[in-house]
Amino acid sequence: EILMYDPIFKGEVLFNNSDTAIELSIVSKGRQFVKNLNTVLSVVEKQTGFVSEIKNVLGGLLHENGGYKFSQFFLPTDYNQKSPLKQWSSQKPLENQTIFQLEDSATNSELSRSKIRNAFEKVLLQKSEDQFLPGRVEVKEFSDLGDGSVLVALWPGSRAIITWDGKVHVDMNLCSLAVNDSFSEDFKDLFIQQIPSLKVVLQDVQPRGFGRVVNFLKDTQSTSSPHWA
Repeated sequence: EILMYDPIFKGEVLFNNSDTAIELSIVSKGRQFVKNLNTVLSVVEKQTGFVSEIKNVLGGLLHENGGYKFSQFFLPTDYNQKSPLKQWSSQKPLENQTIFQLEDSATNSELSRSKIRNAFEKVLLQKSEDQFLPGRVEVKEFSDLGDGSVLVALWPGSRAIITWDGKVHVDMNLCSLAVNDSFSEDFKDLFIQQIPSLKVVLQDVQPRGFGRVVNFLKDTQSTSSPHWA
C-alpha cells in the first residue's frame, strides 16, 4: 500500500464500546484533513455512542515547487539577541540528571526486589571509592506502592533512584554534580553488569540548576560569546 502524492492522507481510527471494536481507515485529500477527521469522529460518537481513537495519520510525499527562490534570507544578526544572550549568561548549571529506561530482554524474566536491590547496593559499593560518592550510602526501599519497588540513595550533591514495575521494566533516575558528567554512564554500565539481561531502551539527559538553565556546564564554560550573539 503506497500513497504517492501529497496532499493525500490516510487516517486509522478505532471505534469501540463496552463489547465491540471497529477499525476504520480513511483516505482523503486536502490540507484540512485532520480538522475534518475530528469533526466527523465527533458526529459519529454522538450518533452511535462509540468512543473513537485516532491511531495514526499518514501523509503522502510532498511536491517540490521547482524553481522557487526565497525573496529574502535572514541571519542571526538581523534579530535583537540581547534577551537570549542575557538568558545564556544567567545560566548556572549545578547538576546533570540522567534517566535510563531499562527492559529485561530475557525470555523468562527473573527480576525480583532482592535481585534489583543487590545490584543497586553492589554498584554503590563499587562507586564508594569515587571522590563524588564518599563512603557507603544508605539505601531506602519502598515496596508497598504496587507490584514493584522503589530504591532511593541520597548523598551530598547527588542521588540515585531505581523504580521497578514488578515485571520487566526498570527506571533509573541519576543526578550528579555538573562537573562529574561521566557518573551516570558509569553507574548504568555497572548496574547492567550485575543484571546483563537489562537493555537500555531510552535515555534522557538534562542539566539542572538556576537562571533558566538549558545548557550543560561544559557548554557554558567558553570565554567567548555564542556564535549567534
